[in-house]
Amino acid sequence: MEWYPLAFEPIIKKVLWGGSALAEFKQMNFDSRRAGESWEISAVKDHVSVLENGPLRGKTLEELIRIDPEGLLGSKVLERYGEEFPLLIKWIDTAADLSIQVHPDDAFARAQGQRFGKTELWYVVRAGSESGLIAGFNKELSREEYLRRIADDSIEEVLLRHPVRAGDVFMMPPGRVHSIGKDILLAEIQQSSDITYRIYDFGRKDDRGNTRPLHTELAAQCLDYKLYSEYKTSYPKLLNQAVELNRNKYFRVNRLELKAQTPLLEIERNPAAGKSFIAYMCIEGALELHCSNGSYGRLSRGRTLLIPAAAGSCRLQCKESALVLEIVADC
Repeated sequence: MEWYPLAFEPIIKKVLWGGSALAEFKQMNFDSRRAGESWEISAVKDHVSVLENGPLRGKTLEELIRIDPEGLLGSKVLERYGEEFPLLIKWIDTAADLSIQVHPDDAFARAQGQRFGKTELWYVVRAGSESGLIAGFNKELSREEYLRRIADDSIEEVLLRHPVRAGDVFMMPPGRVHSIGKDILLAEIQQSSDITYRIYDFGRKDDRGNTRPLHTELAAQCLDYKLYSEYKTSYPKLLNQAVELNRNKYFRVNRLELKAQTPLLEIERNPAAGKSFIAYMCIEGALELHCSNGSYGRLSRGRTLLIPAAAGSCRLQCKESALVLEIVADC
């Protein structure tokens, strides 16, 4: 199979808290009202990505994997996950605060009949001057205090709030209480899971006047009640080289801020060496990706490309400037 950079049709999710910025950010024409999420690469059941470019256009991600599992996924990904795509990659845009929630780890998720838990990373793309998010508690809690505060509606008093701006990075391991605040656009990289336990939803109702279900007891079994010294990820902002934002047992995320100082900047990238696919999310600017097998793709703001493992190393070409996230399944 002669693989090439794969672009998928975005799966746009309309949600209660959704914003209105995704169409402009992605430079696409669709109704962006309450469009809270754009799933860029997904193998989640009933939400499987469909290819929009090249000779394989129209095939789903699952069909593409079956054509050549190792060629697309990479040798180590195939060894660890079989023919399952292990990540979910998306953009999120908020007009209101998300619910207060927590995600389970793999073991707990499997006990509930799910394949994966959820570890995720947030990269803030845009934020309002008053925007913030929740990550962790502001003191160490017990399970008993958590349940009492849910019962008496005082849980917000013990949530740790963080002001945010563009470029901020937060890692959300399983068990960490969290919420994205209003007026934030961010990239989210996570395990291939749509499992969430909702703790608190501010009493909101949907268009039919219904409140959303809460998962108080399930969350109580998953929550990490400890207090940590740091929640936001620190990293150096370097030009024209990869900066690692996080490496965990599920994925690696690198940040590449590119600025051409001559008519054309070229950077060679081979972070997976055939062991994994690579995904690139473009936050600013535009660039081209030329693979060692002779294929190439174009990437602009708000778009995402999946580079199959068999496409080989990539040469990133930038004529002006670009900011991208580079994602590899860590195996």
